[in-house]
Amino acid sequence: MGGINCGGGGGNVSPEFSAEYIEQLASYCKSLFDGSAKFFEANVAIEDAVMTGGDLVAAMQLLSSSEDALTSARATLGTVAALWSSVRTPEVDFGEQQKLISDAVSKVAVAHLELQTLAVSGSLQQSLWQNPALTSNFVAALESLSRTTSWQGEFAQVFAPANLVVA
Repeated sequence: MGGINCGGGGGNVSPEFSAEYIEQLASYCKSLFDGSAKFFEANVAIEDAVMTGGDLVAAMQLLSSSEDALTSARATLGTVAALWSSVRTPEVDFGEQQKLISDAVSKVAVAHLELQTLAVSGSLQQSLWQNPALTSNFVAALESLSRTTSWQGEFAQVFAPANLVVA
């Protein structure tokens, strides 16, 4: 979604510049979507642990990977923004997405920390239910990630044909 419609330069730039733009944009998009995917995989791992009586190690590793991928997306977006400003119109507020990603990294980190400090006594599910802060922090992370992907969708739509039928 991110790099598919977001071409660079429209033929007005060198092949080398275009290749760099494409590589950086793809790297950013991959990291952004990977960070979101890892967060959801962590949620799957938590539910799997509840169902199997397992531990939360896999979920914590996935949350850490989510943080890392989102941090990479934020860093790479800076390069994409710099390349974009050299060749494209309309102007895009990449700073807004930088803030959204920073917020998502922070929220995922808080959810990760909350999960790490969860004291499991008896049933894992009961322990999860008895910790409203854990639920609140996971919901906050989810909402924050949703805002980053919403921004990305709007960015991709900048280049959608005017006659594109949207379901």
